[in-house]
Amino acid sequence: MKNYKNIRIYLTLTIIFITISFFVNLISYANTIEGNEWMVVSRYPEAAKAGALMLHQGGNAFDAVIAVLAASGVVDPLMSGFGAEVFALAYSVEDEKVISINGVGTAPKVATIDWYVNHGGIPSDPPLLWGTIPGAFDAWITLLLKWGTMSLGEVLTPAINLAESWPISNMMAQIFSKEEIKEKLFKFTSSKETYYKKDGCPYLAGETMANKDLAETMKRLAKAEQAVTTDCFCRGENHRHQELFFIRNYFYTLAIAKDFSNFCETHRGFITYYD
Repeated sequence: MKNYKNIRIYLTLTIIFITISFFVNLISYANTIEGNEWMVVSRYPEAAKAGALMLHQGGNAFDAVIAVLAASGVVDPLMSGFGAEVFALAYSVEDEKVISINGVGTAPKVATIDWYVNHGGIPSDPPLLWGTIPGAFDAWITLLLKWGTMSLGEVLTPAINLAESWPISNMMAQIFSKEEIKEKLFKFTSSKETYYKKDGCPYLAGETMANKDLAETMKRLAKAEQAVTTDCFCRGENHRHQELFFIRNYFYTLAIAKDFSNFCETHRGFITYYD
């Protein structure tokens, strides 16, 4: 009887061990791609593929990372994209030192301490009242300008294609199904129409979504970059520098900035064109 009991325990432990080993191997190899020359790591396979594509096309790590960030902004709009923040560490071989880039936006001019004190702290409704000036895009341009080799249009191409149509992940489907998220996004017609079906229901994991407005914004940036014809005398024949310099202004002081400020004004946001 004792031997029979020991055999049962042994068999049970063996089954548990085999089961755990199976799932550990499943987890270890499900999202692993091996290579000898480079590696792209992202929370989302679509974003990793965007970075890998840049490297396959002859770009370097900085071109790839911008492509990853832009693609992440499509498939994970709550954590990435043009309105996000970027902290970057880059090692300069020439200078033999690590360089940091702080892509955090500044507060709008009207968002003073006195205003928050008089209004009981940071408001949650509407969300635009406590937003900062988007700092991510400036960090992207800085990285491309200092160390990248490709054009903005090239690194945005995978994100543009994704924005036209992509399958929503299980995690994002769960997030958009939450009532508190739905309540906030339903305050804006554009957000409601983008992230929910016509009947107001959230998309299920694996269903195809599209963000036409985001795709159009990135296309506008790419077209504006191609339209730059003015020589930049500060860098001689470096037209790429002039293109990226113009695109930064196009986003922060020209067309995109005006659209952004008009939206904020319509929805009682803090950010103005002069920010």
